[in-house]
Amino acid sequence: TFASFPELRNLSLSSNQVSEISKDAFDRTPKIQQLILRRNYLNSDILLGVLKLKDLVKLDLSGNLITFIERVSCYLKLLAFINA
Repeated sequence: TFASFPELRNLSLSSNQVSEISKDAFDRTPKIQQLILRRNYLNSDILLGVLKLKDLVKLDLSGNLITFIERVSCYLKLLAFINA
């Protein structure tokens, strides 16, 4: 997790062979506005943690194993860009 960075706004973990992110991974970084996770091995379960990021504006999940994204905008009101 990223407990040492409560003010973190932008996070990019692109091309890091990430296959799993726990649903509470972002609990201590609620201010993330841009999350770039492209080109990893994530599946749709990543959304359990991401949906907690109420300030999220940009989400890039392209190049992962995600098969569907359902109603993300209902939970993330500020989200302006999503790529999956």
